[in-house]
Amino acid sequence: MAIIKMGQFVAEARNKLGGLVFSRNTYGAYVRTKISPINPSSTPQSLVRARLAQVSQAWRGLTDAQRSAWIQAAPNFSRINVFGDSVPLTGFNLHEKINLNLLNIGESLITVPPSDTNVAGLTQFELSLTYVEGGLTEMNLKTEHTGGAADHALVLFGTPGQSPGKSFVGPELRQFHKISPLSNAETTTDVLTQYNARFGAPTADQRVFVRARLIKIASGLPSGRMQDSIIIADAA
Repeated sequence: MAIIKMGQFVAEARNKLGGLVFSRNTYGAYVRTKISPINPSSTPQSLVRARLAQVSQAWRGLTDAQRSAWIQAAPNFSRINVFGDSVPLTGFNLHEKINLNLLNIGESLITVPPSDTNVAGLTQFELSLTYVEGGLTEMNLKTEHTGGAADHALVLFGTPGQSPGKSFVGPELRQFHKISPLSNAETTTDVLTQYNARFGAPTADQRVFVRARLIKIASGLPSGRMQDSIIIADAA
């Protein structure tokens, strides 16, 4: 479904409408023909679908009073849409967003909307690689955040190796690792094993993207995101 922002006429448009896709890049808005990719039915994709089905079933299983509580809580939460505007959530959207976050960090679903909306914030996120002849030997991520560590999980998203000139990879980011709970407010972790298991080993002269966010374990509420990328330099 396309999202259209009205000005005097149409100021912006995003997503799909019929056979067209509306988007924007460095040079401005553009429209292209929609291409339907082959559905790989991979294990990670099947897991995402199963989690969506589980959360939808959980919503249907709530009592009327419980659903009403989510609906009443929804105006206190919002999301940022593709235009950068703050958009309120529905009760169903709020329930889905929070519980998907909880499933993604290995926690149980909740039936009551969170009353504590405080979430720690990332203050530093840095990606570093060690490459020797034959491939990567380390992929270290350094993160720092404000607030308590033990009540938050760190969730990492990445991409397979990309062209070194690429800068926008939002749709290609996939979760590949989580650290739950965090041991302290400053963490440096080698995630090469988890990255390779999800995406395969990147090669020299490719760019690797990694994005991080925090999830509060008790509420499923997320922090803002930070992203870093690096080009794998050939050791030779």
